[in-house]
Amino acid sequence: MFDTQLPASGSEPSPALDLRTILFRGFLPGIRDAASEQAAVFWQSYVTTYLERDLPDISPTTSLFDYRAVMRRVALATGSLMEYRKIADDTHVNEKTVARYIDAIQKAYLLSLLPPAPLTSTTSVRRQWKPYPCDTGLICSLLGIKTPEALDDIFCRHLFEDMVFMTLQTLCDLWDMGMHFVRTRRTAELHEVDFVLERNGKCVAVEAKMSDDVTMNDAAHIQWLMDDDPSCVSGIVVYGGSSIKNLTRRIVAVPWTML
Repeated sequence: MFDTQLPASGSEPSPALDLRTILFRGFLPGIRDAASEQAAVFWQSYVTTYLERDLPDISPTTSLFDYRAVMRRVALATGSLMEYRKIADDTHVNEKTVARYIDAIQKAYLLSLLPPAPLTSTTSVRRQWKPYPCDTGLICSLLGIKTPEALDDIFCRHLFEDMVFMTLQTLCDLWDMGMHFVRTRRTAELHEVDFVLERNGKCVAVEAKMSDDVTMNDAAHIQWLMDDDPSCVSGIVVYGGSSIKNLTRRIVAVPWTML
């Protein structure tokens, strides 16, 4: 990726998979191949066990109701800009308490916060972070989603983005990479790149698109970043299709099954 050597276009053999069901079940070993009903019961028990047994050792709280409300609100913000003040307003929990609860969720390795880019050339980048819970199945459980069919298309895209983040986070740990996102302020020309991987002064931009097909329009923000930042040497669009597609010489679309 960082040497701009990208895979060539072509079909990537993959079994017929129901992505919506996969995102609903989640990716923990032992549950990812289970029936949807079993997954729903597992995640409900998982959350209850965390709140009643693990949480008191991490960060004692006086209200499990408030804590669960904050967890649910953070899950709802998956892949979006997160503001503690907004979460406090929505949950009627003090902002300092919200910050403490979110810190406890992170310490339990149930949540990661993706920072914005430390760019100097793009001075309009916002300073909010984006939350990504540790598993798509956990997100569904926190939001009370009981079946894959209950997932709407819009939120499925957020789950897909969370899945891509989980994989990239693992690669960052293995390959000693940094990761952030880019989002400009609300101007006449808004740009956002989901993930930017960084190593040894070079960057690779990554976009998550759940659609079955992609075009250069889906990589427009990647191209903008590459034009704006010379250190961004290539781009990848992870999408819901089954073929590798070279969108440009330095931007490639790859199926999610290659993750």
